[in-house]
Amino acid sequence: MTESPAITLRPYQHEAVAAVYDHLRRRDTHPCIVIPTAGGKTAVMATICRDVVEKWDGRVLILAHVKELLEQAVDKLHALAPDLRMKIGVYSAGLKSRDRDHPIIVAGIQSVCQRATAFSAGSTTPPPAAPPANS
Repeated sequence: MTESPAITLRPYQHEAVAAVYDHLRRRDTHPCIVIPTAGGKTAVMATICRDVVEKWDGRVLILAHVKELLEQAVDKLHALAPDLRMKIGVYSAGLKSRDRDHPIIVAGIQSVCQRATAFSAGSTTPPPAAPPANS
């Protein structure tokens, strides 16, 4: 197995990653990280993604509300963590991509909300069609 390239985190980024892991160990809720513009959110995301996929054999869902931010997230993850390139997929109607098979999915919020059951643990089949409105 090849060594993953090192991501050099700033002290506050290390603290953010550690806080996420602490939160996940102590609570059964979803953590939220707030880092200002140009604060290095992608480095934090890439570190967490790498750990989840490589250390814990898990999956990650990264959400954004516009397709430009989805593209930016994918491009920056590819640049910062090239070893994860083949593990990142996109699920977005606006980008005409419905990938659910990769361990890291960058997705549009609206696309996911419309098909949330498709993202259940281990799910690789589409959700059933909604029943007719008159039934």
